[in-house]
Amino acid sequence: YTIDNLPTFVYEAGENRNGKVTINVTGENKEKNADNYEQISKPIEIIVKPEVTSEISFTQVQEGIEDGQMAKVQLNVIKADPSEKFESVIVKVGAGVAVYYNGGTKLAMNAGKDGENTIWIVPINSKGELPDIFFKGSEHLAGNINYDIIVNVKDGDEKSTKEFKDNTVYIKEVADGVTIDPTKTGIDKNAFEWT
Repeated sequence: YTIDNLPTFVYEAGENRNGKVTINVTGENKEKNADNYEQISKPIEIIVKPEVTSEISFTQVQEGIEDGQMAKVQLNVIKADPSEKFESVIVKVGAGVAVYYNGGTKLAMNAGKDGENTIWIVPINSKGELPDIFFKGSEHLAGNINYDIIVNVKDGDEKSTKEFKDNTVYIKEVADGVTIDPTKTGIDKNAFEWT
């Protein structure tokens, strides 16, 4: 038979507590006028998924310049959780933008597409520090560039992510691509032809 109106049990994990948790549930039953109790016990296993508790911020510290300087975003750990280890950073950004790291000298690994965005994987250095990320637009690409960042973290044996969506980096427009053809036009002998 079943017993109605049993209380609802809620497990709240302690700070930095994740992984497998075994809870032993024991019930006792005594029928009316009986001298003895009947006891049953059963273990229940639940898994507590880790959450990234390190506090991470990032700011654009350098504007990009069209067909020139790369835009730079700096990731900072404001408050670290010592049980967490950063594994990689994923950047999702629109087509026509490449992602670099290591002072802008190394191209991140292109991991294909996610809808309209290109996925770039940036590794973590041997010290476990979050990298600075550089954005380089294709020729003549400028303006506000939208991107998402996902930080992959390992906490013990469990893996988790921290996502930062709908961010913007700016690449400054530069007027270029206009020349004067040194030949005179046939319409006006004093006019130059613009191309």
